[in-house]
Amino acid sequence: MPYRSTLFALVLFAIALPLHAADDQPTKPWHELADGDRVVFIGGTFIEREGNYGWLEALLTVANAPKKVTFRNLGWSGDTVWGESRAYFGKPPEGYKNLLALVTELKPTVIYLNYGNNEAHAGEAGLVDFTKQYNKLLDDLTKIGNPRIIVIEPLPYETGFSGFDPAEYNQKLEQYAKVIKQTAEGRKMESVNLNAPTRTDSSDGFYAPAKALVTINGQHSDDTGYRTLFGGLIPRVMKQKKDDATVQSISVTQSFIDSLRERILAKNELFFHRWRPANTTYLTGFRKHEQGQNAKEIAQFDPLVAAKEEEIWKLLSAKSDPAKPTPTK
Repeated sequence: MPYRSTLFALVLFAIALPLHAADDQPTKPWHELADGDRVVFIGGTFIEREGNYGWLEALLTVANAPKKVTFRNLGWSGDTVWGESRAYFGKPPEGYKNLLALVTELKPTVIYLNYGNNEAHAGEAGLVDFTKQYNKLLDDLTKIGNPRIIVIEPLPYETGFSGFDPAEYNQKLEQYAKVIKQTAEGRKMESVNLNAPTRTDSSDGFYAPAKALVTINGQHSDDTGYRTLFGGLIPRVMKQKKDDATVQSISVTQSFIDSLRERILAKNELFFHRWRPANTTYLTGFRKHEQGQNAKEIAQFDPLVAAKEEEIWKLLSAKSDPAKPTPTK
């Protein structure tokens, strides 16, 4: 599958997701969305790799069923609040400009934002510049239709791997995480802390065991890690929905989630090719004089993405285990 992430310094550590907010912040859960919401995920490696596995999106989809919510993943491995990974052959300011242009095009009503892990390597010496740029990013995103911004706090490197001692880095990250949390609270934005000590287990083999490590190297996770992080919350969310008599719930089984994620991952891959085509240099970059006439084909992914979303919504409305999704053309 060509939708792959390169390895950069971001990490996955634990799974329960408590919400931090100012005292007068609305009590709406971080995972509660509205019908018609357009959600955009923004960040570095942690966000991009989530698009490969789809567990956060599956959680949000189930939590809000049968609402029609669209999701777009703009994660880019190794990215920072300066947009450095998004500059292609240009300088960081061009990458930042590219990010804002994409967000403007997508018109999100909700943004999940995750930065800080890469920047923390600079330690205390880089904290002032990071704080300034982080606030600038929040200001610029807010100007794009005033979306609801939910901050996912950065995660410490995970211990338990031979020859890998994250203690020094985690001390640096603690300073950045504190700034991020305080910034979110000051702006009355929700912040989600993934570094919590509790984990959800299930006897049906669908969720990861309670004490399993969730990274493959202390920094990055695979399907098991994301399933532990976000999939383990699905039973809790569904119980909340079941207890609320005003909410229409769905029957969630392993087969249902497998079918849902098949559609999510197919949609994510199509959208990945839509916004990051492999031959961008020739289509829209400095060599577009050679093949730029083919750039019109990029938009042809849009109806394919929309078709996969219709499959997802049809599945949610059926409330039962569906047939296999149709192959992507």
